[in-house]
Amino acid sequence: MKKPKKPKFKHPQAQTETAAPEAREKQMPSQGQQQSAPPTIGRWRRLYRLMLRAGKIASAISAVGAFILLVTPQIRVLPSVVIDPQNTFGTQFAIVNQGRVPVFDLRFICHIDAKASQIGLVINDASFSGPPIKALWPNQTATRNCPVNMAASETSIDAIIGYRWPFYFLSTAVPFYFTARKGSAGYFLVPDVKN
Repeated sequence: MKKPKKPKFKHPQAQTETAAPEAREKQMPSQGQQQSAPPTIGRWRRLYRLMLRAGKIASAISAVGAFILLVTPQIRVLPSVVIDPQNTFGTQFAIVNQGRVPVFDLRFICHIDAKASQIGLVINDASFSGPPIKALWPNQTATRNCPVNMAASETSIDAIIGYRWPFYFLSTAVPFYFTARKGSAGYFLVPDVKN
């Protein structure tokens, strides 16, 4: 018994080449159909490119913002130990660098407004400065005070901290406001808001 012959496989391209010219024209799209894509696909591509550009711009802006936050000094002045409670200015001020970068040439200046009603002494906008600090590194604390010795219940102090950033061309002065409170043990300086 003879085996039947297998039909030979013809590639689709070979079929189109051997087909009649009219059939080939029907199978193959015209040049105008090949070049123009549906309008919705073009819109999606433009939207996709626009979103890519917006993402690149947003990531660049966030990188610059993160760098600025990283190198910005954060100095705080807080009341610390009260050495002499009978002296309104006996409170020591803790100057703390809470940032991630050091600050240089730090200056501490007290602007004092005080009124001692018992002895009739009034101090208006007197300025006193403490010794300068060459460098204050991150998480480092220095202590300064206003070098005045008197008991005055109506007292306000502007503690002004001036310093230079790690970049030599930038320097800043930041004020911190304190007022005196009288307790059972004596006078204390506390942070307050200037009105």
